Formats: sequence, structure tokens, C-alpha cells
Amino acid sequence: MVAAALMILFNLFQLVPPLSSTSLAIDFSLGESTSRPYILRVRVEKTRLVDEFHTATAPVPRMIVRLDDKTGVTNSNGYATFTTTPGKHVITISSPQLILPTYSVDVDIQDYITELRVLYIEDRFRIEAASVSIDSVSQTSHVRAFYTIPFNTTYYVGSPYLVYVNFEQYFKIFNGDSITAYTPNIEVNYQGPFNIMIPTEEGASMVSESTVQDLIQVIISLYSYVPAYRVENQLLRMS
Repeated sequence: MVAAALMILFNLFQLVPPLSSTSLAIDFSLGESTSRPYILRVRVEKTRLVDEFHTATAPVPRMIVRLDDKTGVTNSNGYATFTTTPGKHVITISSPQLILPTYSVDVDIQDYITELRVLYIEDRFRIEAASVSIDSVSQTSHVRAFYTIPFNTTYYVGSPYLVYVNFEQYFKIFNGDSITAYTPNIEVNYQGPFNIMIPTEEGASMVSESTVQDLIQVIISLYSYVPAYRVENQLLRMS
């Protein structure tokens, strides 16, 4: 009887082998996935050009970033992150307050991690001449500001940013969207539309126009300018 029992156990272990560390490893590996997502990081930065030198570059938060039909918002470090698929995609960056121009670029995703860095470079064009037409009935002033744009460079140009004195002898700021009181050493951000300008000849004279809901007596040219941006991008690929 003992011999018969041993024979039964021997046959049972051949059919169902005892649990081992090898069999555990095989069971756990069955749940692993071989797929890996493609990551796109978009960083938005801004700098200003002063006397042909850049000021410190800073990240731009709260910018709207669109990747095809997906939408994100840049964080305090200027980043918006997406999961995507390989191939060509369209990235569009815009500002809900219109403090920066809307910019679009095509990106070809081939690596698992891709970073698109977009740098807005601000340039303030000096107003070389200006004309003001006053409408006393509507209490408005139509301003035409003349400036020169560099040759063969694409710029996003805004309406004139004006520091002026009205007929009530108040110092005011027109920032493209609204009028505020002028305060020394406090800068008001430009807010307004931008238009794409591409000059075809060197030293091309351009004009930027706007209607101000006030009666302008004198424009302070030292503090007034035409806001403009050019945009550069860099694509970094990481395996």
C-alpha cells in the first residue's frame, strides 16, 4: 500500500508541478504592457530686445496651448504637457488676455519624448511720426503711428501703445484695449490685437492705427511705442 501511494504522488507532481519562484515570475509578466506613450512638452518663454540685447528670459504662465483637438494651459514654469501619437501635429499658442500674439507651428513627433520651446521676443518700435484726428461728438481720437520695421523679418505688430495728455490735462495710458491713469515706474501690459507684418524692402515705413476713447492733446513720444514680437522655436528630441 505504501508503494502504491508513492506512485500516485509521483504521477500527480508530473501533472501539476509544485509552485516555484519561476512560475510566479511568469504569472506576473503576463500583466505587463509593451506599449509606451509619446510625450510632447511645450515650453513658452518671453524676452525683450533692448539696444540689440535680450533681457532675462522668463517663462510665460497661463498661455493656452492646443495640440490638434487637445487643449492645455502653461503652468508657472511655462510648460504644458500632452500625450500624443507619432506623426505630424499642429501646435497653436495663444493668450486669453491678448498680451502675446497667437502663434502656430507644425511639429513632427518621432521620439517618445519631444520638447517644443517657443520664445517670444518683444521689440518696441519707436514712433517716428504720428497724426491725431479728433471727433468731439463721439469724444474719440483716431491715431496713426508711423514706424520702421527691419527688412525681411516677420513681426506680429500691435496697435500703438500711447502715453498722452488729454484736453483735461490728465496723463493717460492707452494699452490697445483700455485707458488707465499714468503712474511713473509702473508699466501697464499691452492688450490688444496683433497683425502679421512682413516688409518687402529694407527700412520700410509702416503705420499702426487705433481709435482711443478720449480726446488726445499731446502724445508723449518718449514713452509711446508700437509693440511687436517675433517668435522663435526649437525642437528637442529625446529617446
